Amino acid sequence: MTQETYPNITEKPTIGGFLAGIYLFSVPILSYSETLGLFMVPQYIGFILVIYAVYDLFKSKQFTRSRFALFYVLFAICSIISYLYSEHKEQTEPILTLVKVMIITVSISQLIRNRLDYSLCLFIFFISIFIALYLNYDEILRMRSSDSFSEEERFAGSFANANTAALYCLAVFWAGFTWLFHVRDKSILKIIIIPGLLLALMVTLYSGSRKGLLGLGLLSMGVAWVTLKLFGTNHFRRALIGLSILVAMAFLFKFLYHSPFFYRLQGMFEGESSSNVRSELFRQAIAIWSGSVRNLVVGIGINNFKFYNDYFAYSHSTISETLVSTGIIGFTLYFTGFLVSFSDYYKLYKKHYAPYQIVILFNLFMLFLILFFNSTAVMFDDRLFMPLLGIISAYGLVLKREMQNEEDSESDLNLSQFQQ
Repeated sequence: MTQETYPNITEKPTIGGFLAGIYLFSVPILSYSETLGLFMVPQYIGFILVIYAVYDLFKSKQFTRSRFALFYVLFAICSIISYLYSEHKEQTEPILTLVKVMIITVSISQLIRNRLDYSLCLFIFFISIFIALYLNYDEILRMRSSDSFSEEERFAGSFANANTAALYCLAVFWAGFTWLFHVRDKSILKIIIIPGLLLALMVTLYSGSRKGLLGLGLLSMGVAWVTLKLFGTNHFRRALIGLSILVAMAFLFKFLYHSPFFYRLQGMFEGESSSNVRSELFRQAIAIWSGSVRNLVVGIGINNFKFYNDYFAYSHSTISETLVSTGIIGFTLYFTGFLVSFSDYYKLYKKHYAPYQIVILFNLFMLFLILFFNSTAVMFDDRLFMPLLGIISAYGLVLKREMQNEEDSESDLNLSQFQQ
């Protein structure tokens, strides 16, 4: 890689960036456990965040034109319409959750105004792993003293669900590595990243989540590839780094192989019962979606699929759930949001914006990882990952604006020199 030059940072983090970070911090440690009695706190923080976003919008008159946020709003509107015409409207919580998450996501995408806002958000979110460990310290110690676990003994702790714990920790991995490459000074805060990453690894393994273990493998390959791209400046370095990566991945596989939950990965590839049930739910969702023209176009309504299948459950996949619940219209709107975010970051990557090329790669990989999660979990109303997508989308616009300003300045300079 060529020698990188970094733009001078004259901006300061804003109150909005701080509030966005506090919201992300609060969700994983307070939202999922009713025993703590604090699950409403993130909603209060979200309310404050939204009010401040509205105030800031009127004060600054700066509107962030996030295409991801636009398509997510359209998806939420489509979901509301399909819900109003659905047969089962007894439970309003799912549609209300979607609306609240949509409003918070749009607000966060408006509040990330510069690179320091983005950096602050990631760091505040990352340190939540230490609070999460504190809340679950006794249970993790108990699990470390056991050699084998049943399906019911998988770690969930204050997250209430093992998959939720694993996906959160994968987001912590991404935030930690991205923050390391995003912060260019010799900040002493970097020394807490490695312990946080190790804690996230431990929680992911004890969760026994197949999504988490597969995501961990994908994330490891992404980090390895970025490391090779960043430091592999000649053939010798590339060979040395490649060998080190292979050794590290071999140790990781060995660790997973001897972990108490490796049987879950085996069961997935061998066709265990829970995987078969999810495949059947996916099949039934597609059958219902394609069963009539109305269902094909607008779906049967959010949270209605459980009334139509043999297991009285949701489909465990955003792909099938959006199709059966909101039809081809909702499905297209939701996943188009991903496509435009991919497009924005791919264009930034192709322009070889050297100062933040590695961070751009990490964000591209996170978009891919969340898209992978969408195939194995219902995430269109996720209180953590949808706002994270809003932050990633807004940061892409920050870099795009910054790069355009530099190109305009260079053009003006060249024009001035030509005229002289």
